[in-house]
Amino acid sequence: MARVSIRRSLAAWLTRATRSKAMFGRPKIPAVRPPGIGELLEEFLDDTPEAGELIRLDDLLTRFQRRAFGVFLLMAVLPSYIPVAFGIGAVSGALCILCGLQLMLGFEKPWLPKVARDFSLRRKSLAAFSRKVQPTFRTLERIIRARIPRFTSRHADMFTGLIVFLMGIALSLPVPLTNFFVAVPLSILALALVERDGAVVAISWIASIITMIAFYFLGDALLFFVIGLFK
Repeated sequence: MARVSIRRSLAAWLTRATRSKAMFGRPKIPAVRPPGIGELLEEFLDDTPEAGELIRLDDLLTRFQRRAFGVFLLMAVLPSYIPVAFGIGAVSGALCILCGLQLMLGFEKPWLPKVARDFSLRRKSLAAFSRKVQPTFRTLERIIRARIPRFTSRHADMFTGLIVFLMGIALSLPVPLTNFFVAVPLSILALALVERDGAVVAISWIASIITMIAFYFLGDALLFFVIGLFK
């Protein structure tokens, strides 16, 4: 009788536990949002010496780790928006090619020549810049935020590197009036890499592929058109 009673009690307890799980489901663990670029920059400044000290570019990139590829790519693309700087696309394109190759090879952070790694900024200047751009960062973080990690995984970063590499080649070619159209999707991709936003990364892939297809079919026609204007 005692064994039967124990079995019935155990069966009743299992039934209640199953019903409770079916009713309430598994307890939801709140997702932890990784810090955005603004927060990372503030944390970096808090951990560095007081004003007057110099901050090496290599130390800054080390703090951002793999996100530093987004920072590097954005710095490489920004000069392409200057309309009067003839040949700037070749420089930006070469830097994008370098960034893309390192992503494809699985580098943990961007490799730069020693001269570039040792480039230093005053902490006071970087802190002033951070205060000015924090509102912009907070606005961007409402739109571009960490999500869909499958598109920001190491394997996805390799495909991103291929996209950046090919777009860098397109950017470096001497085709007039094309820098802006190549730079826009690269800039969006750079911000998505910094914030680890898989959704925006995927959108940037599509935009970049469309840009490269258009560049392939329309690049020669545009080049001959511009040459014809000067004849």
